[in-house]
Amino acid sequence: MANRKIQIIIADDEQNICEMLKQLIRFDEMDMELVHMSNDGEDLKKSIMLYRPEIVITDIRMPVTDGLEVIRWCNENGYKTNFVVLSGYHQFEYAYNALKYKVNDYLLKPVNEDELNETLLRIGEKIRKGSVEKDNMVYIHTVHDYFMRNVAHDVIKGRKTSSTFSNLDEINKEFMLNLKPGRFRFIYLIVDDRRAEKRTDEQVTSVIEKLKSMVEKTLAGQCHEHISTEQPRGFKCFINYAPDIEAELERELKNLYARVRALADVFSGMHITMCVGKAVDSPSEIPYASNCAWNTLFCRFGIGTNRIIWYEQLGEADIEEKTKDWTKQIQHAWDVLDEEGFHNVIQEIFSMPRSVEASKEFAVFVKHIDDIVDECRENFCRQTGLDPSGENKGWGGKRPFLGSINSLEEYRDMMIRVYGSQIRECVRLVDKKNLKPIRLACSFVEEHYQEAIKLEDVAEIVNLNPAYFSTLFVRKTGQSFTEYVTLFKIKKACELLTNSDMNINEIAGSLGFPDARYFSKLFRKKMGLKPTEYRRIYG
Repeated sequence: MANRKIQIIIADDEQNICEMLKQLIRFDEMDMELVHMSNDGEDLKKSIMLYRPEIVITDIRMPVTDGLEVIRWCNENGYKTNFVVLSGYHQFEYAYNALKYKVNDYLLKPVNEDELNETLLRIGEKIRKGSVEKDNMVYIHTVHDYFMRNVAHDVIKGRKTSSTFSNLDEINKEFMLNLKPGRFRFIYLIVDDRRAEKRTDEQVTSVIEKLKSMVEKTLAGQCHEHISTEQPRGFKCFINYAPDIEAELERELKNLYARVRALADVFSGMHITMCVGKAVDSPSEIPYASNCAWNTLFCRFGIGTNRIIWYEQLGEADIEEKTKDWTKQIQHAWDVLDEEGFHNVIQEIFSMPRSVEASKEFAVFVKHIDDIVDECRENFCRQTGLDPSGENKGWGGKRPFLGSINSLEEYRDMMIRVYGSQIRECVRLVDKKNLKPIRLACSFVEEHYQEAIKLEDVAEIVNLNPAYFSTLFVRKTGQSFTEYVTLFKIKKACELLTNSDMNINEIAGSLGFPDARYFSKLFRKKMGLKPTEYRRIYG
């Protein structure tokens, strides 16, 4: 292995996705090489037999034989292949079954360039060390990690009426947990480094490892079950415990945080915040509990860091009308691809008083901005015929992640940077797809000026959504599309008044005006003369 590159096969039923992944992977940096691309499961099996690659990146759903069947076949036939599975949120059953087959990692579409390469680098390092771990503990940890990162947020939320997620035995079976009737709660422990000169990753990591050890020792003696997943600068815990120890558990958490603060005091400027979410009594409410913990984590900036924050401490704010207005502004900015407009509304959102920034309602809305932007982008791409996950390498880099920032200002700037770059990417793709949309629109007017011309119809012809087409037309010509159409028709009217014997009614009808009275009024407004006066002077 030391003398040759790690070999990779990419498999997806869409060739353009294979090509995109090929472009995203930093083969030379990681000393890897692409040996084959497959578009169906049978070809993938043949190529695995032929090349015996160390890594296969495969979509789950493919024709002939799907990715899961190929993974099962490899396991049964002794191939030591490391699989990275591609899936979507809506394909939960497929992604979870992939975990059962002990794949090395799973990535959600659209694939993020950094996440993909970090995954391959990690697998590559283990391969070279000869220690790719597939033992039972790693498998269990992978299932728990999947539960924490995705299932608790989205999958259970979308399926919570299913018996699978209202029955503890089913949950335990599916996710290798040991949950019992009682209460469920999420807790974040996050390190915010407030020093001007940030510490090295090694220093922060060592503090986090110490914190994790302290938390696990405390929870082990109190809970039926506790699992955790790492965050960029901390970790998130999920705990299940008996209701009658609620008061005792809260005392233990407070005592734990006293010890945590003692550790934080050793590192001046390092703020360690414990964010304790709301406890719920039903497994179907696990997604709600997870969201409550996220809201508590977010509100640490309004309440203050370097302390223990309980969900019940979060304030309330009457911002319903403001959130409606902000939503409309965000949607309009995306409709017309106005990066400056998007920048301004985000600045306004993050300029609220501290009392608002520390409220549940504000946290809920800020989290919802991701969904608003996703919907706006997908609508824009659908209306313009763009592929939201095609040739571009993921929309503007990593999405804002609350656990990796030190302040609301940093979160605001990251949101502006990430989503602003997505707007620019849409502009680039539109320009590439429609090289001359304004010229096409003008040509249409020249050929159809005798008809009633609507902006929406022409926008559809040039494959742009109406709002963006209107903005683009003004930007490129200095006048609105309606004004351009009107002036072009008036120009033609002048020619007919000068060179034909048609009466005013006939001219108005030939130019698509509803009636002669409206035409005459508009003509006088634009030319300063009535049509009859213009004919008398120039005819």
